[in-house]
Amino acid sequence: MKQQRPALRLIFFYGKGGAGKDTEAERIVRDNPGWAIISTGDRIKQARNPNDELHSVIAPYEYLIDQGINLPMTVIINPEVPEKSIIPSFIAGEIEKGISAIISTGFPRTHEQLDALDAYLKKLGQQGYDVTDEHFYFDVSDETSLKRILGRPAEYAALGKSVRSDDTETAARKRLEVFISDTLPVVDELRARGRILEISGEGTKDQTHSLVEEALFPKSALEISSLGAGESYPIGRLPGERR
Repeated sequence: MKQQRPALRLIFFYGKGGAGKDTEAERIVRDNPGWAIISTGDRIKQARNPNDELHSVIAPYEYLIDQGINLPMTVIINPEVPEKSIIPSFIAGEIEKGISAIISTGFPRTHEQLDALDAYLKKLGQQGYDVTDEHFYFDVSDETSLKRILGRPAEYAALGKSVRSDDTETAARKRLEVFISDTLPVVDELRARGRILEISGEGTKDQTHSLVEEALFPKSALEISSLGAGESYPIGRLPGERR
């Protein structure tokens, strides 16, 4: 009998810039030993360093990064050559460390990436990994998104954190346009399949955290499994509170 490998939760956070995906992922991982986070944006930023192992993969597309345009799919996820793409190489490394759950922010961003993700998850299953995937959409208005992004430079400077070079109004508006045209349809598709939970990101960080924590660690798993195809939790409500 083929030995089953350890279980792994893969959790995907979607949302416009400033929706709180990265902040919440960092908080969840900090509070749960054995969990890890991959921010696609941060990993791309690291790969722009000439000394990074994925720099040669990223380098030809740096002009797209500065314009807020999505990178080619094979740069982000290439199931055929995982060590040469961001998501699979990161997951493989965390599996080797014995990590039990990984939160990804900013991926998948397109239908093509979602299809590639599903293919990659299928391969992991064929390799004996017990993998589950969970998807969450942080919903905020366009106005909230832009306000928070444009406030980052001052906030990061006060905290002594490095400021993203693409946190300009031009790049922020471009990323918002790209999210609406490329990623929002992915959220809609996952919603139609009953594969995504929706959470309001309009409140405070603590309010958003309460919603996410209740969704990740529900008091009753039956409340989640009882959802039918095409259903999702209403935005801004806790799991279990139906329409």
